[in-house]
Amino acid sequence: MKLLYLDLSSGISGDMTLGALVDLGVPVELLEATVWKVVPKQVSISTKRVSVHGISALRLSVSLAEGARPQPRNYQAIVTLIEEAGLEAEVKTLSLAIFEALAVAEAKIHGTTVNDVHFHEVGAWDSIADVVGVAAGLHHLGVGRVESSPVPLGTGFVETRHGTMPVPAPATLEILRDLPVRGTGVEAELTTPTGAAILKAGASGFGPLPRMTVDAVGWGAGHRELPDRPNLVRAVLGVARDGDSGEWLLETNVDDSTPEVLGHVQGLLLDRGALDVWMTPIYMKKNRPGVQLSVLCREGDKEALKRLIFVETSAIGLRERTVSRTRLSRRIETVPTSLGEVRVKTARLDGELVNVAPEFEDVRKLAAAAGMPVKSALNRILIELNEG
Repeated sequence: MKLLYLDLSSGISGDMTLGALVDLGVPVELLEATVWKVVPKQVSISTKRVSVHGISALRLSVSLAEGARPQPRNYQAIVTLIEEAGLEAEVKTLSLAIFEALAVAEAKIHGTTVNDVHFHEVGAWDSIADVVGVAAGLHHLGVGRVESSPVPLGTGFVETRHGTMPVPAPATLEILRDLPVRGTGVEAELTTPTGAAILKAGASGFGPLPRMTVDAVGWGAGHRELPDRPNLVRAVLGVARDGDSGEWLLETNVDDSTPEVLGHVQGLLLDRGALDVWMTPIYMKKNRPGVQLSVLCREGDKEALKRLIFVETSAIGLRERTVSRTRLSRRIETVPTSLGEVRVKTARLDGELVNVAPEFEDVRKLAAAAGMPVKSALNRILIELNEG
């Protein structure tokens, strides 16, 4: 599986991420053509090779095309533009998820509903270019998973349409809720709302450089000089290594939480990055029936998930240990069938295809549209996949 690791020594913004992706080989022409599907000929994208603290990097700029006029848009208008643009499914899905993260944060900060959020800074033409461009760049590189280092934050103040705001900006910090961050003391906005939303929607793990075979490294440069560090995003592209991978197993025994609470917690754990969550019936002291809650997670997610368990359940202690897990190389592809397009997860062992599984939610929706039982739709799709 293609893996992209974002090394954020100086924060992240949309244009810095795009610059790093272009440095990895994403054509600027492809980015521009994809963005034009959403906002036709409203922007142009250019890059410049620069040296930052002796490191060669790409500085990407998005500018308003000649004759085009900037305009604020509400969240629903942006959703409509993206949905009707004819983008590849993966590009559309990630673009919508990034803007949703932005909209939810803005709505909470300004005390309004998501659909009533009007984007100015983050809904302008340049942010649409950043968001859609990053999604298109990841798709072009065939990235199946994005991981990141903990997110560095600056301090001080920044000027916005709403006036002077503290750094990190309120929307940025709201977006980064439940993600690992670290302060730097640098008086600058290191991580922007768009950069934070890219991580929130696109990254599935946070921590040190994971086990991988490195194929290429891209450097994206910011537009300001920082006093004590190079203002760069480093994007490491490679292949996640199959075989033994060190992960953490968290376990706790509970005999005084209701099934409703435990089911709720299971969903929260999976949403916050747990690789797997399961519950085993057990007998505890005084012959009380209970549940052993088990959580498999990555090193970078461990502390946040431990806190979640303590806050959301009656657990007062946890067992934790490292475990090894053998993983097959996996990929999700969109495949046409007689019932419609369905996402299919494939798994390979030493390059040989050993498992094919259609996404159940896709099958369920296709079955409902065709007015047939889900099991019949699943059988038909499996037969077509095996024959194909």
